[in-house]
Amino acid sequence: MEIQCKLCNSTVLKTSKVVHAISHSDLIIFECGYCPKKFTHNNTSMLRKHILNQHKKPGEPINYDNYKDNRKELKEQINEWKERCFPTE
Repeated sequence: MEIQCKLCNSTVLKTSKVVHAISHSDLIIFECGYCPKKFTHNNTSMLRKHILNQHKKPGEPINYDNYKDNRKELKEQINEWKERCFPTE
């Protein structure tokens, strides 16, 4: 089922409400554990690409789990953005 965002009028899948709401915010969802880089997308794929491209050393294993996940701490703020985008849901 699809729903419409009240902020930008985009239509998104109901299951993607949180991802879409976060896209309107500047919340720091993830932080790289190797450097000060921060990520505002609710998707670890960009973070993992960053870790691979910026921190992989030849012949050494890379820890893709070396990052901070801020979603629990930001749960209330994420829910506020979700409510702004989808107030009737």
